Amino acid sequence: MHFLTPVGLAMKLPEETKDDLFLKRTAVPLRYFAKGPVKKEYAVFPGDAPQSSAALNGYVRQSIEYVLKLPKPKRKQN
Repeated sequence: MHFLTPVGLAMKLPEETKDDLFLKRTAVPLRYFAKGPVKKEYAVFPGDAPQSSAALNGYVRQSIEYVLKLPKPKRKQN
């Protein structure tokens, strides 16, 4: 899963990939507010960060593969 935020492109990625991106400062953790909680499974590629199309394409593929392997969320019953 991925979506565009006011600060950049957010993607749901495997933990190892996210940690690597954070160490390289290629991406940052997703927060909806400056001091808000971190959305643990997401990384944001800031809009001003230089990224090649090939690199972003690879992360999009990883995101899709990762999300498809996750268990389906359980629906809340009323």
